[in-house]
Amino acid sequence: MPEDAQGKKNFFLFNRNHEQQIAELLRQNQELIRALQIRDHSSSHKVTVQFENFDEETCVRTTWGSLIPLGYVTVGVQYKNQEVNWNLYIVKENLDTILGREWLYKIHLDWPAIKAIRAKTKQNLNNLLREYKDIFDDKLGEISNYEAKLKLRPGVKPIFCRVRTVPFALKGRVENEIDRLEREGIIEKVESSEWATPVVPVVKTDGSIRLCADYSVTLNPKINCPSASFTKIGRNFC
Repeated sequence: MPEDAQGKKNFFLFNRNHEQQIAELLRQNQELIRALQIRDHSSSHKVTVQFENFDEETCVRTTWGSLIPLGYVTVGVQYKNQEVNWNLYIVKENLDTILGREWLYKIHLDWPAIKAIRAKTKQNLNNLLREYKDIFDDKLGEISNYEAKLKLRPGVKPIFCRVRTVPFALKGRVENEIDRLEREGIIEKVESSEWATPVVPVVKTDGSIRLCADYSVTLNPKINCPSASFTKIGRNFC
């Protein structure tokens, strides 16, 4: 890095395609703008920029530690109706260009516009929903090519529990939910059964009913569950 007659060092700035957002903010140093706006990774274009030296003790705090910059160059920054002169830091490392806290304090960005969801993104979402409509519809999902079985312990006798009283205020909603489950093929009506489990209606936040059953007093204790040892999380990271 040669020095000029005034003692300022020259730093060769290479182009990076992800720095176009930074280039939109720089207005006075046209050579610097042209360097930042080039998109071709293979381009050998470089521009000489003069910058002021830092103290050896000067450092920049990053998320991974301290970073000692080579120096800085003061550039004119214009964003919408805001114009300021501020420092652009030069570092030796090959790092991504970001707007640091100093720039964000000086320049007030239009965050609602930056975070806004564009119509193109919405169109992509609609295409995704159409392509996988069988997953995102309101019908009950099914697992194909798999069959679950419950194995009972030897000598188990069926348990038939009496019906538990449903609060009168929930009776209509419970009956409607039973009809819906039967209509969608989730449950099946039978004339008689050796097993019977009490129904437990759970009221959801929107007032609808989630129909559950208390298998702790009937089926669960009678199932033959194979013992499975699970590795503790701490061992997985050893």
